Amino acid sequence: MHKLYTSFLLLIISVISAFAQFNGDGYYRVQNYVTGRYAYLIDDKGSIDYTSTSIDTYAIRLWMGFEKVCSDPAAVLYISNHGGSNYNLSGQGTDLYSILGQYLKLFKNNDGTYFAYGEKNGMARYLADGISNKSSEGSWLIDNGTGEIKKWYIKPISTEGEEYFGVRPEITIGNKNYAPFYASFPFSFASSGMEAYYINRIETYNGKGFAILKLLESNIIPAATPLFIKCSSEQPSDNKLNIGGIATTTITDNLMKGVYFENTMKNHINYVANDTATMRVLKKSIDGNLIFDITDLKNMPANKSYLSVPKGSPTVLDVVTEEEFETYKKNHDEVELITSDSNSNRGFDVYNILGVKVLSNVTTLDGLPAGIYIANGKKYVKK
Repeated sequence: MHKLYTSFLLLIISVISAFAQFNGDGYYRVQNYVTGRYAYLIDDKGSIDYTSTSIDTYAIRLWMGFEKVCSDPAAVLYISNHGGSNYNLSGQGTDLYSILGQYLKLFKNNDGTYFAYGEKNGMARYLADGISNKSSEGSWLIDNGTGEIKKWYIKPISTEGEEYFGVRPEITIGNKNYAPFYASFPFSFASSGMEAYYINRIETYNGKGFAILKLLESNIIPAATPLFIKCSSEQPSDNKLNIGGIATTTITDNLMKGVYFENTMKNHINYVANDTATMRVLKKSIDGNLIFDITDLKNMPANKSYLSVPKGSPTVLDVVTEEEFETYKKNHDEVELITSDSNSNRGFDVYNILGVKVLSNVTTLDGLPAGIYIANGKKYVKK
């Protein structure tokens, strides 16, 4: 009986969470009442033609399915009131008022849905899904909606219930999962076992490239921080984020960059083209290690981070900690000596750690027993 009651209670909580509606400034998803498609902010361009009273609304696209929306930052909208029925929708480093020069108006219906519209000189234009049936996965926003197609749910994003945000990893190495990530909102980790990293230095040693990673130790990660996330599992439901909050950490040494948009639609072209000379993306190497490497993608994907590198950098950069890099250098000092000096005619003297000369005018450490030696003012380890 107790088990049955508990199951019934959880069902009621789930239903209430699913239909919880707009309740003040905060982070929300917007979903069409008829089609179920969610709104995504995919661009920062738009305009209003007051002569024809038409609005270019193609900065917002609509897509079906929670499987997509649950992990896409483009569908996370911050809705804020600006007096009366005037509201602004912000996201992706921009907002509707900046795009259109006008606030959006919201009107709540008796069934818990909302009308979203623009008004000028007493005339209203209602936003609606451009395709009324559910056969198409994607659609677009129109500004002349009529009937129930112009109704919208405004659903608060929360770690409780169905409207959660979860990170979807792209790289799996053993039992570790990673996701490049870039979003305009601050966040903290709601699921255990998650960590955020960024790259603060690039090194080249013996012709080999290294990207030095740094753990981002902050209770709340600042908005617009390009990074990559170690996830708890391969499922977004296990990688939940608390969206919002005020970050107190300032990051000044991050070499990573991020992209909000990859839009190639006419009149809304907005993307960051891939440059293999200066851009690297997070990948898994053939031998199963985390690396940054070039990509053959034409453009950088939306809401993903990438590593900005100087021209002439190695194609592949191993992702390592500072300690791992120092250990590599220590274990490969002799290799550096041999490769840099053995191909030249310039000889050098070698001393042991007591300062006693053990070799004169040589170009290699061959013949010496294992140990620590000094040559050309540097310390080397011979294995």
